[in-house]
Amino acid sequence: AVYRTSITKYHNRSYHLNGLIKEQLMVKGEDDNHVFNKLINIYQLKPTTGDFGLLNFSATPLPLTFDVGGTEGRKSAVPLLVKTVNYAFEGGKSPVINETRMFYQNYYGAITKVENIGNPATPSDDYVSEITYYKDSDLAGFGIKDKHIMVVPKSIKVTENNVTTIVYEDQVN
Repeated sequence: AVYRTSITKYHNRSYHLNGLIKEQLMVKGEDDNHVFNKLINIYQLKPTTGDFGLLNFSATPLPLTFDVGGTEGRKSAVPLLVKTVNYAFEGGKSPVINETRMFYQNYYGAITKVENIGNPATPSDDYVSEITYYKDSDLAGFGIKDKHIMVVPKSIKVTENNVTTIVYEDQVN
């Protein structure tokens, strides 16, 4: 007998989202109605600037139906994972919810902030990770761009309940 079944649903209608995980389920045996865990990924499509495919953050996000059926010709967009919601049904009907939000402010698509909301009903389990990156001028002379490395993290700061708990800073030398 099957003890657990893992079900993964993918985006498959849009060229830009094709193959990205939309939803994952862990169910009892083969019973789709008895869910143990459910993960939902929420994406946002951002247009590019036209200059080497860099993200255009000032532009309004595109609809997730952008270019379905090739209607946009050669226009391009970049999918960004902006939120995950995880439901754990720990043997009951009411799930424990864990929510994570990602923020991107780098035209290469690097994550600059992650908010782990934990259980939205319990603010005390929240934490925020903030990531800064070196400027291109800081990395001049190291040959980083020649190796197709677009961004290099400089620091990561984790704050929990408005108290900084972890700080990592790198030194380029």
